[in-house]
Amino acid sequence: MIVNSTYLIFACVEKNRCFDLKFIDFPVELISQLKAEVNSSLILLNPKELNKKVEVSDLELLGDTEIKQINYWKSKTLGEIVFNCFD
Repeated sequence: MIVNSTYLIFACVEKNRCFDLKFIDFPVELISQLKAEVNSSLILLNPKELNKKVEVSDLELLGDTEIKQINYWKSKTLGEIVFNCFD
């Protein structure tokens, strides 16, 4: 399991290497338990969402610094942006 360094967003990974994340489905029963015991505001992203190619329009709410980092690291998917090694 990995968690974003700033937000309560998490995902399940088979492989956790910087810039080489392999996202997998999270066991449903574990999601319920985590939300009940840790924080009900946890947001789980699934592999389909995380592997989505990011469009320019998806980045409209980000600041200049964030955009520069995404461009510098050549992040292509939502997962590469949310769970990155440059934070």
